[in-house]
Amino acid sequence: MTQKRAIVGATVIFALAGGAILVGSLDSEPRPLTPRLQFEHYAEDLGRIHEGESRVVDFPYRNTGSGDLLIHEVSAECSCQQVAISHEKLEPGMSGTLRARVHATLQGGPVADGIVVKSNDPENPRQVLRIKRFTVLDTVATPKRLTITCRVGDASPSGSFTVAGPTGDRDFNVVKVESDVETITADYRCRGMAVGDRRLWHVQVSVSQEEHQFTGLRESAELRVFTSCQTKPELIVPVTVVRDVAFEVKPKSLVFVPERFGPSRKQEIRLSYGGSAAEADVEPLVPEGHGVDLKLVSVTTHDKKTCWVYEAMVGEGGTRTSGLVDVGRIEFRFMPLGISIPVPFSIMPLGEHSTEAKPYPTPANRKHEASVLGRAQR
Repeated sequence: MTQKRAIVGATVIFALAGGAILVGSLDSEPRPLTPRLQFEHYAEDLGRIHEGESRVVDFPYRNTGSGDLLIHEVSAECSCQQVAISHEKLEPGMSGTLRARVHATLQGGPVADGIVVKSNDPENPRQVLRIKRFTVLDTVATPKRLTITCRVGDASPSGSFTVAGPTGDRDFNVVKVESDVETITADYRCRGMAVGDRRLWHVQVSVSQEEHQFTGLRESAELRVFTSCQTKPELIVPVTVVRDVAFEVKPKSLVFVPERFGPSRKQEIRLSYGGSAAEADVEPLVPEGHGVDLKLVSVTTHDKKTCWVYEAMVGEGGTRTSGLVDVGRIEFRFMPLGISIPVPFSIMPLGEHSTEAKPYPTPANRKHEASVLGRAQR
């Protein structure tokens, strides 16, 4: 009986020891490694920043977990920010820096832009950083470049632009506006108007109209705007004056095909102008040596529009080319405006019945003649 008890006791002790060994083996299994992305701070306040300025903000970060940290994506919510990171992969305990460059744009007032960081952090796979600022808009002209279109006979062609003062400056004033040409003047006596946190001034620009000023179709000038703003006391507004004299010539080019023993067919040239004949006259300049004859047929004015009709042809004593295309151009000058409009022309060689010498019919010659004939038929 004593021997049986000893055997049973030994069996129980062995079973308990085996269970302890099994429990110990279960507790000794390795736990999974988890990364942790931790930033030192998640927001930055830049305070007041002027339009056009740039600031750099650093966000230090660290892997506080036990596994390797992988940063998959870093994106800025605003195009005014440029972001970059020093390390995309961090081992446990390592650190890195996210750098953001902020550009102050035309959006004034308080702004809070975000930066989204995505990683393999199982608890916070998507984290957002915030950069706050108050953008102070400086003095600006709208539009920044002014274009004024004027025609002969317009009483007072003009344009305008707006000058806005800095954000918060309710005492902003336009002190003076100067022009570098005498024909352009500006009236800035319009009273400033407060809109939100800014004060606006309306500047009216006028162009004087005289015939001798129409020496070209486009003129450029600069307006210098002096203001009471201390950070940006002077603005330059470029002004472009387009003198639309409304001249039109049809056709844009001519092609003459002369006969063997006679003149070419007459071709009509029509010149139109959006004004009266008393404001402008036409002086044609025909080049010599081509045999082109030009004749004025009529001048008519209807509904404030004047039309000149000319007939052009190659006369009997005109050029007789030996297989080559003769080219030139007729100049129509509108006086006293001094504007010249060219009309190029081409004189085709004589037909196949001609006994005069012709060049060797190379592919280049054939292609050129075919293109000229095609334009003539159109």
